[in-house]
Amino acid sequence: MERREVLQRYGGTKNKNFKKMDYKLIEMAGPFAERVANLALNIAGSEDRYGAHSIQVFPSMGAAGNLHQTHADARGFMEWYGNWNRGNFWYTDAGVKVWAYEEAFDNWQDSYGMDAVVVFYHSGHGGMNNAGVFFAPLGGTWDNRINALSSNMVIGNEQLKYLFWSTCQSLKIPDIADVNPDRLSPISTWHGPNRGLRMIFGFQSNSVDNPDYGKNFGNNWNAGQKFSEAWINASWAISQNQIPTVCAMGATREEADNILYNERLFQWGAVAKNWYSWRWGGFVRPVFQNADRQEMPKKPDVLLFENAGFDQKRTAALCKKLGFSEKELVSFGIERSGNIVASGKEKQLTVDTEGRITAVLGATNYKNTTALSQDKAISMAEKAITELKFKGNGVDLVFDSLRIDKGQAGTSKGSGTIEDAYITDTTVIFRQVHQGIRSINNNHGLVMLSYDNDGKLTRIHNSTKKIIGVNSKSQAHINDPIKGKKVNKVELLSDLNLNEKLRQKLMSLDGQEFATSRNNSPIGAEIIEAKEGFDFSGTTGELVAHREYSVEKGESDGQSFAKVYKVRVPLFG
Repeated sequence: MERREVLQRYGGTKNKNFKKMDYKLIEMAGPFAERVANLALNIAGSEDRYGAHSIQVFPSMGAAGNLHQTHADARGFMEWYGNWNRGNFWYTDAGVKVWAYEEAFDNWQDSYGMDAVVVFYHSGHGGMNNAGVFFAPLGGTWDNRINALSSNMVIGNEQLKYLFWSTCQSLKIPDIADVNPDRLSPISTWHGPNRGLRMIFGFQSNSVDNPDYGKNFGNNWNAGQKFSEAWINASWAISQNQIPTVCAMGATREEADNILYNERLFQWGAVAKNWYSWRWGGFVRPVFQNADRQEMPKKPDVLLFENAGFDQKRTAALCKKLGFSEKELVSFGIERSGNIVASGKEKQLTVDTEGRITAVLGATNYKNTTALSQDKAISMAEKAITELKFKGNGVDLVFDSLRIDKGQAGTSKGSGTIEDAYITDTTVIFRQVHQGIRSINNNHGLVMLSYDNDGKLTRIHNSTKKIIGVNSKSQAHINDPIKGKKVNKVELLSDLNLNEKLRQKLMSLDGQEFATSRNNSPIGAEIIEAKEGFDFSGTTGELVAHREYSVEKGESDGQSFAKVYKVRVPLFG
């Protein structure tokens, strides 16, 4: 892994799971080979390395179209990247206009516009029509226009090589026929504009309005993941109901595949667009999960978690089981972020400040396209969670689901062809439970083990928390959300009261009013996921109701746009 030690000692750590002691302060070589300075979010100069646009206010769509987390999303990406390099620009809202997306001015003054930088990050609304034209409504009007259209772009002929669309529907995959009946592909949308891009990051689906995509991507990269898997895993940490996608280009199929699966450092060089190779992930859930609703207890149990999580002793033991040498285990390194890092040959284990483990144990053999049996993957994972001591001693796990990552490739040469999709790896997901009630999180209370088609364990995620007790003490007074009066007893909310609390929370997140149906559900918000269980993301675990709502946000130039919201409220009140 690309790291280097700084010759100084660091007395203490932000990571509370490790005892105070001397650690080697380490600095990772940046996503470009050379390091400039420690310049977090320094937007100054014209080094042409990165720039960003983020829009939360959309004049063409009215107040109902506004978003709330895109500035934080872009900032998270730049704060990660800014640790190594200066950025050219960050435009927001009314400062984001069409000129920056079209050939005449997309490298204005050799500093501004999407083709003025090697890495461009855009966070906002996105949509795609049936012809494969991508629309991005912007924050300001220029030349009497307010939408950036992929069909008007010419990109990659100057600086741009890595294009991030943190938007809905920016990179569609033809194999997912149920949500892409026109079988649109990265080729149908981006081949025309492309003049030398290496990679595009986006979404097949609508995406959640969330501040963490850019930050998660950076954290995953820091943990040793390649660009494409860092993007996909950044999205899955937010929601399992969206489909993140990544595409790479090359002169040959082999070059495109190599960039897609192995690229980890940003490169200045353009590549040919003879071949396109792309990847994505999708979940396979057991039938019983979709049919059965968990029965909740009659009292408001709150789980008490042990603070230590993956402490120093437990982490060292895990590293030893995963094949780290004695020399590599002499001491851990600490990043400036507070993450604890153990680095070995072709492997890395990271403990973040919340005590979550991320391990990269080797590259996926993407050349093996014969899918690993799902039963075999589950069997190996069940054995692994026992051998690695992930289960037991206050941590109960149940099998939850499989994430099946797929790849596909195509070319526009001749009459063009798109090859059959194939499975690249299988992730077995276990969910933490207490007395049969599951966690509801996507990045907490989980163990995820990824296997390639050779059956090799390539990645580990463990965000479980040891349960050391339960607090059932009731609150003295709470407000009835419908009648408005105080009541003394804490009870499981009725469906009517629960729906009203969910509606109120959705309105606070979306910023607009939602009328109610007869059962107080918000009208105009489609439920795409509904579940109840323990929330493992805090210092204690509370019983909550979790919903994901898809909300239509309006139209711009006849193209409709939507966004997804995650809503959680306590089940007792």
